[in-house]
Amino acid sequence: MYTQINLEQTVLHKIRTGLFFGPYLRWSKLYKVRFENTDGDQVSVPEVRGNDGSTSAGVGFTIRWDERNSNMTPTQNHYMEFSLLAYPSLLGSSDPFTSYLLDARKYYDLRKDGNSVLAMQGVFRLTGGHPPFRDMSLIGGDMINRGYYEGRFRDRNAEQIQVELRQHAFGRFGFTLFAASGQVWNRFEEITLDGYKWTTGAGLRFNVNPGDPTNLRIDFGIGRHTSGFYLQFGEAF
Repeated sequence: MYTQINLEQTVLHKIRTGLFFGPYLRWSKLYKVRFENTDGDQVSVPEVRGNDGSTSAGVGFTIRWDERNSNMTPTQNHYMEFSLLAYPSLLGSSDPFTSYLLDARKYYDLRKDGNSVLAMQGVFRLTGGHPPFRDMSLIGGDMINRGYYEGRFRDRNAEQIQVELRQHAFGRFGFTLFAASGQVWNRFEEITLDGYKWTTGAGLRFNVNPGDPTNLRIDFGIGRHTSGFYLQFGEAF
């Protein structure tokens, strides 16, 4: 358990149609850290960086190439974002480090009518320096590798990929089938096929706004010895 304050801000300038660039600022403070087991009993503090709290103050930039036809329910084109953040001691970071994030997404309108969409995504995050454990790269959550709770697996670096078929059924209803895989590692030579975590699942969709399609999504993901249920507005990616 912990208490965290997290502030993030980007200011993007349009360079040309679909292409944006601008500064990226982030400040995060973690405190009141307590380690417990699944029964809620306090356990000994693990030897990890930031185990008694941390402050991360980062500055960097983001470049975004976005040609999707919708932010909430995309059916075609692509989205790509790269960001770099440096967390120097000069700005007040407890542990200086650098993070790099690449998020790439592609959408195929299989029938050219928006009713059958194949969506793919790859997310890659690398860190250098000495990131505290809450700022390490991780897999899982409600957007990718659904079925693993976010942060169950974390290390200095992470890669995740997923594919999803989105199919309109009738009226305002539709369904999805998805699968994903991901891995975390400290050094590149530690990447192995056995290290990948796999998830699969299915979901229901209900369009709450026919004039500007926005789906309520209900997803159930299954991983190895784990599962997750998700209820949210908008597609996972």
